[in-house]
Amino acid sequence: MEKIVQKIDSLSELTGKSVSWLTLVLVLITCYDVITRYIFQSSSVAIVELEWHLFAVIFLVGAAYTLNMRIMLGLIFFTQSSLRRHKR
Repeated sequence: MEKIVQKIDSLSELTGKSVSWLTLVLVLITCYDVITRYIFQSSSVAIVELEWHLFAVIFLVGAAYTLNMRIMLGLIFFTQSSLRRHKR
C-alpha cells in the first residue's frame, strides 16, 4: 500500500511541476490578449476561450499537487511547533 501512495504522490508532484509551466503559457497568452485588445482594438473569442480552458486545467490538475504540498507544509509546521514546546 505504501508503494501505491508513493507512486501517486510522485505522479502528483510531476503533474504539479508540469502545470506550473502552463501557468507561464497562460500569462503570455493573457498578455497577448490584452495587447491586441487595448492597443490594436482587436480581440479574439478563441484566445479568451483558450485562457479559460488553460486556467481550468491549471486549477484542476494543480489542485492535487497544492493539497499534497499543503499537507506536507502543515506537517512541517506541526512538528516544528511541537519540538519548540518540548524544548521549553
